[in-house]
Amino acid sequence: ASMITKVADAAPGLLVVFTALCCLGTKNLLVWNRLFLTQSFVITMNLIAEQSTTMPSSYGYARCKRYLGISKPEDDHFAFNPTGSCVAMIWSGHVFHVMLGSYMLGLVVEAQWPHFRRRLCRNCLTAPLLKAGIVTTLALCEMTLLVLDKGHYTVDMFLAILISLLTFTNPNIEFVIFHMNPFISGFVPEGSEPMRTDILKELLRLATHKPPYDSYAGTELSTNMLENHPQPRLENPGPAEVC
Repeated sequence: ASMITKVADAAPGLLVVFTALCCLGTKNLLVWNRLFLTQSFVITMNLIAEQSTTMPSSYGYARCKRYLGISKPEDDHFAFNPTGSCVAMIWSGHVFHVMLGSYMLGLVVEAQWPHFRRRLCRNCLTAPLLKAGIVTTLALCEMTLLVLDKGHYTVDMFLAILISLLTFTNPNIEFVIFHMNPFISGFVPEGSEPMRTDILKELLRLATHKPPYDSYAGTELSTNMLENHPQPRLENPGPAEVC
């Protein structure tokens, strides 16, 4: 294997391991739980997709056999590889794990040092967070290595970015993942539990003292839905605090 292949294969796994160690080092079990359950969820979906659809390796048949160390397909033996081997072409496990590790590491850093939770452009509420810029940059670096190495089809890498963004930024998925582990709630500070999107919207409305939106007409949020979720303590919140 070339040096590019070795770096492209090693970087995602090392980043995830480093993030897990940082979670334990800072005692951030909320992100630690989210890291591995998110990985398990997406890899399970990837497994189903790859078993249902077979695509030729971007390495080519001969190179893929050399990479696996076999002379014919019958010689291959099952081995677990989170990022996938040269025959995993549905979406890029390399790009996904780079984004997973860097995004969760960003959450750990923001929780430990809140001043790092800033936008790339000050006083611009539509600008992405610093964390998002770093995650995107690392993903593009990994994609560049894969393109140079012919390690994936381009559509696989873009699909991995799309799936990662939708998975990481969806509060409902975060809510479900949190409640998949019945033991984690005892280790999470009160008020830090993930919430569903409808509850988040209602709390934001209450915090900004705005009347209900027309879009809430079909949604009834009773007191029982909100009583277990402490409301944000904001006094005269400014635009930056609301966002």
